[in-house]
Amino acid sequence: MKPFRWNLKKREQLGSLLVGERSEIYSGYLDEVRVCAAKVVARSDNRKLIFVGRSPENLFDYLSGIMAETTWDSNLDNLNISNRFNKVKTIAKTMPDKYRALKDHFEEVGISPVQLIYHKAGICFVDLVCEGFTFDRLFEFYDNWCNEEGVDKQPVLKKMRFLGITGRQKNSPNTWRWYQHAEWLESNVHISAMSISVSLQMWSHMGDYQPKMSNCNFLEKWGDDSMLDPPRDKKRLEALRTAYDIYQVSLTEKYQFVKELAKLQEYKEPWLRAISSELRRAVKK
Repeated sequence: MKPFRWNLKKREQLGSLLVGERSEIYSGYLDEVRVCAAKVVARSDNRKLIFVGRSPENLFDYLSGIMAETTWDSNLDNLNISNRFNKVKTIAKTMPDKYRALKDHFEEVGISPVQLIYHKAGICFVDLVCEGFTFDRLFEFYDNWCNEEGVDKQPVLKKMRFLGITGRQKNSPNTWRWYQHAEWLESNVHISAMSISVSLQMWSHMGDYQPKMSNCNFLEKWGDDSMLDPPRDKKRLEALRTAYDIYQVSLTEKYQFVKELAKLQEYKEPWLRAISSELRRAVKK
């Protein structure tokens, strides 16, 4: 069961909900979102982007506007789950209903193991990362699921990329990188993993302090019908209005976004140049 999330593309459904206070963003936040979003797309390897949890939701909101009226419009989705510390095998054994609900959620998003095998381009999970525990649990879930159903893991793993957004540190040979300390990555060479660094201000704002427009889908809520209810409390509505503003801004920033893409090393890739051409054409319509 996929939790409810307001569709920012459907202004008519939001109505008077957009009238009122907004959650605060700091000066320069939208510029940082644009730069980060460009890197996310460039490092996706032309895979479908799956934004995990709620922390990166403004990146999803921004890219939803940027990619409107392009072939990449359907290449974005969010996976509202929260599970950093609960071992998957323990959940399957002690809370089988929650485990089944998680499977149903992934199937609804279209990213079950079998669905991934037949997915044309593959997927790229995107999340803010501190130590990478959420990605650890995601891998454990797929590993366990494949083992249960006798699905060959290698074709599934080849369709995955994990993109972790980290707070920028001083670059040195001793810099801690989450993907260099993930044992599951060491033993599964078919999985691709990368990082994108952002300012500590942006990382902390998105990960620690920013109100979110969606309710948190933590373990005890998996499969709970209450997650289908539209959130209407003050903080959620303030976050909704800010998200809508970001979406509206992004609709006007296709050219600026292309300029950010052109600065990146990955811009030499034909698929990324093709996206840039689509964005330019979308502006002219």
